[in-house]
Amino acid sequence: MCLNLKRGSNKILIAETDIVCYKAILKKLDEDNDYDYVTLFQRSNVSIGSTYESEFFIYRNNVEEGLHSIADKIDTEMMINGYNICIDQSEILSIFIVKCIIPKGTEYYVGLFDELKSYASAMIKYVEIVDEINII
Repeated sequence: MCLNLKRGSNKILIAETDIVCYKAILKKLDEDNDYDYVTLFQRSNVSIGSTYESEFFIYRNNVEEGLHSIADKIDTEMMINGYNICIDQSEILSIFIVKCIIPKGTEYYVGLFDELKSYASAMIKYVEIVDEINII
């Protein structure tokens, strides 16, 4: 997932308040038949309630590295449905939308991911699961 910045708008921002955003995560089985939560695109392990940090890498008006999220819950569901072809359904138990927070004081960018208002931030907290999505 890359965040596309409009030409000339690649200014880094500082969150003046907590910013609510959303992430798609997968619930999948590991080698021990336990389950893990992993992010949709990078398959990074995450835990609800945990906070994560990242540095940024920008290349040609795209934030290639950073903690990416979608601004709106409904847009997150649309994104999941649009990318379900990338999901190996044999390994996935469920897909969830998680409410996240970009904490006050965090550096972040605003841009688009597939026409959806999105963020890339240096820090994000996974707050709670807010929805389960059925794969179409």
